[in-house]
Amino acid sequence: MYNARALLKDTLRSHGLSLTEARLSVFKILLGYGPLNMVSLLNKTSGRADRASVYRAAATFEKIGIAQRVSVGMDEKLELTEIFEGHHHHFSCTNCGRIISINDRQLESYIDNLPSLRGNQIVAHQLDIQGLCSKCLSISQT
Repeated sequence: MYNARALLKDTLRSHGLSLTEARLSVFKILLGYGPLNMVSLLNKTSGRADRASVYRAAATFEKIGIAQRVSVGMDEKLELTEIFEGHHHHFSCTNCGRIISINDRQLESYIDNLPSLRGNQIVAHQLDIQGLCSKCLSISQT
């Protein structure tokens, strides 16, 4: 089984880059916590990497396809790309900003069959569903 750290190292190496402590810290946090805005990412890397190194690692990851930005309302969060997390969509809570990954084969099948109805070909897609998460919903109903 090819692990995420080895894939990270190989991806960096293929772009002439090395695996630094700051890059590894940012990667582990994104792998463990999912999409994070930069403030949260900085807070979680506190003591493991300085602010400038975290920003540089994030920019590098975006540039070479390790991470991507996900828009949540007016906020943007950083998450690992499909090569590390697999293909998924997002449900984002409009109240607290929580992002929940959605992996649904039936939804993917439906999306894959859409272009055949109109003579088109899909090469990539993203789906972001917005609403209230169960926690915010339960608070709003009390």
